[in-house]
Amino acid sequence: MAVGSTYRAVAMVVGLVAVPGVASAQSLDPTAVADAPPVVQAVGSFVLVGLCGALVLARRGPLVDRAVDDTMASPVVAVLYGLGAYVFVLFAGLLASTLMAQFGVASTPVGALSAVVLVGGVALLGGFGYVVVGTVLTDLFDERRPRRGLLLGSALSAVCWLFFPVLAAVAVWLLVAAVGVGGRARTWVHAERTVPAERATSE
Repeated sequence: MAVGSTYRAVAMVVGLVAVPGVASAQSLDPTAVADAPPVVQAVGSFVLVGLCGALVLARRGPLVDRAVDDTMASPVVAVLYGLGAYVFVLFAGLLASTLMAQFGVASTPVGALSAVVLVGGVALLGGFGYVVVGTVLTDLFDERRPRRGLLLGSALSAVCWLFFPVLAAVAVWLLVAAVGVGGRARTWVHAERTVPAERATSE
């Protein structure tokens, strides 16, 4: 499939999912997801990771390739940095929610849109992480194939919901995604620290 066609397909599906989400964000009961049958949760995870992962591959394919190398270099440390990335995103979301509540905009369309943006950010991180993990697996057992890694990562994300209770499934889902996110996050953090040090040395 051509890249342009991929963009259009992903944009159409994301639009169909996001627009009703904005309209119903205020009335959505969070327990609806927790009370859904495991098969529904697994299918939802597969679709969500597949869509977000496809978007990442279409827009930032080389980034996935570099993230695979970063993760394979130190997978254990990658978990810690990946969890740190999720903590940062969730902290920013909670801070934004608190500020909106104080200013009385949490129950407005702006608040609903902010919630969708937060969920979208976590979903994109998850999609990116699972694409990287899936691609790492293809690299270990065969040649590196990001598209196959996308399918494998999406399936892996679904397995969590089939075999674990909800809280455990969320924890395992985030832990696996953190492996894929953390390698690149570690490289970025250390690169940010190295640049000022090099400038100070040169001066």
